[in-house]
Amino acid sequence: MISSFIAGRVRIRCDALRNPEAAAAIEGTLRETPGVLSATANPRTGGLLVEYDPDTVTQEQLLEAARMLEAFAAQEQAAPKKSCCCRRLTKAEAMRISKRGMAGSLAALVLFGLAGRERAHIVAGGLFLAFNAYHLYAYRKRIMA
Repeated sequence: MISSFIAGRVRIRCDALRNPEAAAAIEGTLRETPGVLSATANPRTGGLLVEYDPDTVTQEQLLEAARMLEAFAAQEQAAPKKSCCCRRLTKAEAMRISKRGMAGSLAALVLFGLAGRERAHIVAGGLFLAFNAYHLYAYRKRIMA
């Protein structure tokens, strides 16, 4: 939990701080605490830097705050995770979908063309062009180099 401790400054690491809402709430609570000069949470690293007045805040109070943060982290892990259907795709996932979409729509394009289904052939061709356009857009810097 406590990764570094110097009189007047303490750095805490906790997975619960990776949640931006939780990090902001903890940071705000600490800033309002008497004797705390500043509190800075970093959700990307799961870190919290607290600068305090060592004459006002005791080491026991800091340890108690760390225990409370640890209890909060345990509560966060025990809580059921919300499933989110609208998360952003990573670039690798988007490219994988693009490549599979091109392959699948090209296969459908050929099959519909051979079967004589003109309307379906045109739709499959449009899908192929859309997937291909995204693929070319994503690799535009490599293509132009």
